[in-house]
Amino acid sequence: RGVAASSFLVNIEMEKKQQVIQGRVVEVVSTDGASEEKKEEDARPAASRARAAAQYGRLRELEDLLESELNVNDRDDEGCTLLQWAAINNRGAVIEMLLAKGADPKASGGILDENALQWAVRQGHVAAVVSLREAGCEAGHKGVEGGNAVHLACRYGRHLALAYLLARDEVFFSPLDKKKKSEESPPPSGA
Repeated sequence: RGVAASSFLVNIEMEKKQQVIQGRVVEVVSTDGASEEKKEEDARPAASRARAAAQYGRLRELEDLLESELNVNDRDDEGCTLLQWAAINNRGAVIEMLLAKGADPKASGGILDENALQWAVRQGHVAAVVSLREAGCEAGHKGVEGGNAVHLACRYGRHLALAYLLARDEVFFSPLDKKKKSEESPPPSGA
């Protein structure tokens, strides 16, 4: 054991190894074996850093990026908005901040051309579904696969999201259904 550990330390000393951790912290191991952490600027483009911040709920980092480098409705290389990334990852505080800063709740994107509400429904994030729908995210928007938010809730067994959407909106009921109900005569007196 002692020989293996010594050999390992010698290799570290010879290489003066550097390791990047999450693109933010660099650990430098010096030749004497001491380790120190240094903050370094993230080399990734601002859009990539913002997407990661929205995905992981790093609110302060995202706010800083939006104040200095990005527009709240910018899209990444996949055509997705920050609001969509926050929705699929159930980042409520990020969703609220983005909406307050003017994020377009009706924006759709990605390979499925779905909006943030559809992303939240797919994952069953009911709090995000409520926030997005109340902000004006379109429940009736159909993506590439032809499904709206209710279709997705049914397909993925997201019962609470489905119940909320059906209780909140009449958009899912055909005007013909309403007309038929109003034209029906009352049941006969003997029924």
